[in-house]
This record gives sequence, C-alpha cells and structure tokens, in this order.
Amino acid sequence: MKSKCTSSYLKILLFALLALSFSFIPLTKIFGLESHFEKRTEKEDRNFKFRLPGIVSSYVNRLYVDPERIKTIEMLKEALAWEERIIPEVLTDFPENTNTAKVTVDDISKTFDLSKIHRSKDMIEILHDALTFINTNRQPSEVITASDVEYTAINGMLTQLDPHSIILPPKEFDEFKIGTTGKFGGLGMVVGLRDGVLTVISPIDGTPAARAGMKAGDKIVEIDGESTVNMNLTESVGKLRGDPGTTVTLSVLTEKAVQSKLVTLKREIIVIPTVESASLDGDLGYIKIRNFQDDTSQCLNDHLKRLKPPTEKLRGLIIDLRNNSGGLLDQAIEVADKFLEKGAIVITVGPSGHPREIAEARKTDTDEAPYPIIVLVDAGSASGAEIVAGALKENDRAVIVGDRSFGKGSVQQLIELMDGSALKLTIAKYLTPLSTDIQSVGITPDIKLVPVTVAKDHINLFRGIVALREEDLKQHLDEHRKDETPFATLKYYLETKEKDKDKDTDKPEEPEEEAE
Repeated sequence: MKSKCTSSYLKILLFALLALSFSFIPLTKIFGLESHFEKRTEKEDRNFKFRLPGIVSSYVNRLYVDPERIKTIEMLKEALAWEERIIPEVLTDFPENTNTAKVTVDDISKTFDLSKIHRSKDMIEILHDALTFINTNRQPSEVITASDVEYTAINGMLTQLDPHSIILPPKEFDEFKIGTTGKFGGLGMVVGLRDGVLTVISPIDGTPAARAGMKAGDKIVEIDGESTVNMNLTESVGKLRGDPGTTVTLSVLTEKAVQSKLVTLKREIIVIPTVESASLDGDLGYIKIRNFQDDTSQCLNDHLKRLKPPTEKLRGLIIDLRNNSGGLLDQAIEVADKFLEKGAIVITVGPSGHPREIAEARKTDTDEAPYPIIVLVDAGSASGAEIVAGALKENDRAVIVGDRSFGKGSVQQLIELMDGSALKLTIAKYLTPLSTDIQSVGITPDIKLVPVTVAKDHINLFRGIVALREEDLKQHLDEHRKDETPFATLKYYLETKEKDKDKDTDKPEEPEEEAE
C-alpha cells in the first residue's frame, strides 16, 4: 500500500513539474483619490464636515488587532503628509525638537500643538482643524474634492498600522465587491498591455466579445473614440466595463489588417470563473483555484464531480494555488474542509492574542476520498490560499510543492461607512492547525522548486525568482519565527523569452492582464 501511494505521489508530482510556470501579480494598491461620486457645489465642498476620521478612529480603537501599534501622533503626521501628495499648494513641516506641526497652503500657514494629544480624540480634533484649514484655503479644483482630502488623510493614518488596513472610496469599494462575487458588467475578454498597446489576451466563451469575433492578439486602439495610447490598464478596463445593456464602440486592429475596424458591443453580466480544472492521464485531476469568492466552494464541488472517472475514483489531485491572493475566509475554510475528515483548519486570534476561535473540519458524505494530493504554491499565494495550504500540510493530507508563500497571516473586516465607502481593518491574525504563525514568513513547501534560466549571456542556477512578499511591505505586522527548511529542493528549466536588445532595458515590466 505504501509503495502504491508513493508511486501516485511521484506521478502527480511529475505532472506538477511539467505544469509549472511562475508569475507574480502585484498585490498592493494605494487608495486615496476618488472620482466624484456625487456632484457638489463649491460652497458645499468648502463647508465639508470631515466626520469620517473620527468614525474610523473609533473602529480602530475598538477592533484593531494590535493596540500597541496605534500611535496617535505618528498617525496624525502621516495623515497630513499625505495631503502634500494630492494638493500641490500644501506643505507640511514637523520641526525637530518641537512637538508641533506646521501646515502651509499657498502663503497661509497654521501651526498645531501636538503636545495636546493624549488620546485618539485629541488627535482627531487637531486633524479635523487641519483638514478644514487645508480645504478652506486650497485652490478650487474640479479634480480633487473635499472627500478626496478626507480619504487621503484617513489612508495616511492607516498606513501607520499595517499595509492592509485602508479605506476604500465608493468607487473602489464597488470594484472590491466585484472581486468577491466575480460578476460585473462588461464585454467578456481578458486584456493586457503588450508593447504598450491594449491587446486582447483571450475572449471568454459565450460573451459579447466572443460573439463579435474578438480574437487573441487583436489590438484595441480606441474606446468610444478615445485613443488608448498612454492609457494604463486600470483606466482602460474602467472604460470597457459598465452597466449591462449599455454599448461601447471599439476601434480594433486585427493581426493582418492595415486599417482598424469599428466594433460595437453591448455589455452584459460577465462571470469570472474562480475554479478551473482538467483531467490528466492516469485518472489524475488538476484544479486551479484563482481566488476565494462567494461561489468558490460550490464551483470546486462541481469541478471535482466532472473530474471523476466514470467507473473509478481519482488516483490523485493537483490543487494549484499559485498567484491566488486570497479572498473570503469562509470559502477558504470550506475548500480545506472538503479534503479533511477531522482536525483544525485555522485558528483565529483577536486583539492582544485573544479570543481564539478554531475552525474544525467536519466529516460529511461529500468529503473527498483520501487520494494523494499535491498543492502548488508560490510567492503570490496569500491569505486564504495559505490557510488551505497550511491546513492540508499540517493535517498530513497533502504535499506542498513550489516556492515559499506570501506570508499574509492577518484577517481584515470590511465595515461599510455612511457615504458608501468602506473601512478594511485588520482585526485578527490566523494560525495554522499546529498554531504556527505564518505572518511575514509564509508557508514553506515540502518540496521547494528552483527555476533554472538560460540566456545568451548568462545562466541562472541558484537565484530562483525574486518576488515581493509580506515582509517587504512597509509597516507589516512583525513575526520573528524563522523560515522552515524544505524536505527537498528540485531545480527545473524555466523557458524565458529573450529581451529585445533594441528596447529600453530599464523600462518597467508591463502590468498583468485583467478580465473586463
């Protein structure tokens, strides 16, 4: 029995190695500026009340995971410093050896006494006065509203806590909700920037883009008459998406065409698949989980049913969690529970180390048979993906293969605010079943894979892939546990495309593609 199991693991490990292609999607994004979500007169903007900082501060004091990180004076300084980033005429100064803050708007200055700050309420009162001073004396702007001033200050405050606590303005909050449902109004194609040109990567079957004949490689040169030259990916996707039933006209240049053609498409509700699967030789299965959204667990069940041979059971499964940045905690727990009959899945620890909540696996009739499992992870596997990998690893249910994961061991709560914005606040940390704190450390694979690359002028045998992780983020929650040692390290050949020597080698890499 042992030799059969070992043979199955080796076989699916071989498939895993053949399937490997590492890539990393940046996980961080700064929120601050927000387009107008409602029209205000200039008078209304000047008389803005700036209530949100006090509300946010109240939530921070009551719920934040580590009260010792709440340093009111530093939060105030960063809130004011962030105003310089969006308002050109604002300057802030914090003279050494003084407990003051000087704010200048054009040629008008005001000094605030920071020695009066003894608690959060004092900080909020000074911040309110400073924001009112800035808003009253700044130049009128059609781009920057008083709400932008407020959101920017709050995000400045929150950066002093950790990199995951932020405020989402209404538009960003709407985008966030799309990410947890996987549904939005759009055209149904994955687009990306290729050589600086907005390009169709792949149309999604059964969508307006596919029915209109859009093909991979088609270049979108205009959107509703506006050139896409110098338009970044986020802006392009925002223009392609919209309410279902509305239309958008694209100027499209196909691969062999000399002149572009106009294509008018009607937007529909587009559903992004959270789970994909494929059958492999030898009654083996492959499951790719992109993120954890509302229907991930149900989608996983559906795909597992499709993978099972007509007369036999699966002999092994590869679960691919690479570049899975997480999502909904309850869905990650349900996914892990699918492969476990008993044992802890994740331990959640609240402020100051208590209370502790343990999510336990429950045996049900729909649990999967105990076939061998390999889980693929990389530096892009974060949060919910690390919960699943950690649960299956420490319950001896799967072998983890790949690279050390991202190391995000914190839990955020989403709190909707009165103006349609939302506060995403770190309220807890999670531990793996053996009470391992992976914060800023990550999940260490049982078998570490190191890619070997060969180019005309050099061979890379040892470096592997350099990627951004939690430990690289400013103000990350600290965890000083040392990284574990993999059971084994394997090297594999990673084919790479040669860069064009005629191109600017200092040009930053283009963003990843995005579904719209």
